[in-house]
Amino acid sequence: MPARGTHLTAKTVTLTPKQREVMSLLAKGLTNYEISQALGLSLDSAKYHVGEILARLGVETREAAVEHWRKEHRPAARAKRMLA
Repeated sequence: MPARGTHLTAKTVTLTPKQREVMSLLAKGLTNYEISQALGLSLDSAKYHVGEILARLGVETREAAVEHWRKEHRPAARAKRMLA
């Protein structure tokens, strides 16, 4: 069963609002420390959120997470899901 705040389908994973904030900063290439500073989190909290994002997306690296997220959230992919 997915964790609260997620919706899993065969194609997409929805992150929590905080995880979306962290994902945005990951996409900009920020480190865990920089993410913690930007969001006012402890370093451990930033690491936790990054780990949760990797797990939910089913990837092993930050780079793979960013690639997956960009692929799933480009305008054409979003439009296709809305029309399905």
